[in-house]
Amino acid sequence: MQHGFQKYKNVLDVALMTTLLLDRARERHGKLYILSKDCEKCFGRITRWVMTYIYQRTGVPPILYNILVGF
Repeated sequence: MQHGFQKYKNVLDVALMTTLLLDRARERHGKLYILSKDCEKCFGRITRWVMTYIYQRTGVPPILYNILVGF
């Protein structure tokens, strides 16, 4: 979700939404994966294999990191 430099949106909206998602996952004893990144700038500097390696090492499921690296 994009909130940078958009009218009527700010980081507080994202912080509140993140908190609510964390609370819901905790209540349901479920897993929640949260990722915050800037795809446009990130992939201009970091190769895809490095991002894949990082996702693997941090426990991100393969189906999810394949989607993320595919952007």
